[in-house]
Amino acid sequence: MILYLLNFLYLNSFTRGIFKWILRIITGKCELLRIVYSKEPDLLKILNIESSLRLSKSRKLNHVHISDNLDDKKLVQDIITEKSINIQYHSRFVVPMELYLSQISGYHKLTREVEHLRKIPYSSENSEHEDLLMKLWNKLNPGVKLPSRKTVLWEDIGFQGKDPATDFRGMGMLGLNCLVYLSLCHTETARYLLSHSHHPKYGYFFAIVGINITSVAYQFLMRGKLRSHFYAAVKKKPLMSDFYRIFIHFYYEFDKYWMSKQPDSIMEFERIRTEFEQIMLNLLESNNVPLQFTFI
Repeated sequence: MILYLLNFLYLNSFTRGIFKWILRIITGKCELLRIVYSKEPDLLKILNIESSLRLSKSRKLNHVHISDNLDDKKLVQDIITEKSINIQYHSRFVVPMELYLSQISGYHKLTREVEHLRKIPYSSENSEHEDLLMKLWNKLNPGVKLPSRKTVLWEDIGFQGKDPATDFRGMGMLGLNCLVYLSLCHTETARYLLSHSHHPKYGYFFAIVGINITSVAYQFLMRGKLRSHFYAAVKKKPLMSDFYRIFIHFYYEFDKYWMSKQPDSIMEFERIRTEFEQIMLNLLESNNVPLQFTFI
């Protein structure tokens, strides 16, 4: 109850301002200086810096989440000016702050890039989309030529019918990009998962499951559940490849979970996927540490 009250008072703009003023008088340092100089792990520093900037009354400082062209060096200079930091005494503040800001702004830019890809519908009239789809086929079934664009052979890699275009509705081009990245950059893992999907008793639809797992990774990213992973594990601006690797990790772990459950049929997919999603969510929320990738 006491911690809840303190947190409420701190988040209240008026009382928070008083707390910050008192601490600055006592320590001689602004909030951002105190965070950077603290003994906390980098992850907690980044989370605290992000919160401090978000709650800042300065319009120069609280735009870190919304700018796609954020200049981290300029923002540090804005902080130095706004907070009246004597750089002669606090020169060691600059380098780590630039790195932390790079991770924060990069994470938020990544969420926008992922959302943008998800909103792009797959179009069989788009040659780039079709080329990506063919790359997926050729990597998973090398040497096997499709007799036509629409064929039941697509079911060999886990699509539901003759035209894969109809399966990307929910995740758009994000779903296809995840599958293509898996097949091109982690081919051994992709073929391992594909072979499991052909299991005579516990088989599943490789591509469809991949699109579903894309949805899990996407939802976690948008809900902020992957923030701690990115801030702790990616010591730079995160890229789309970092998101794709999370997708692959989830897919690999889901495959293990699916096989361990020994389902009676594919009809159990929704139940098992929901269980798996909760397991991953509990892991992310309880440990507050980066994911440990285990795929091949």
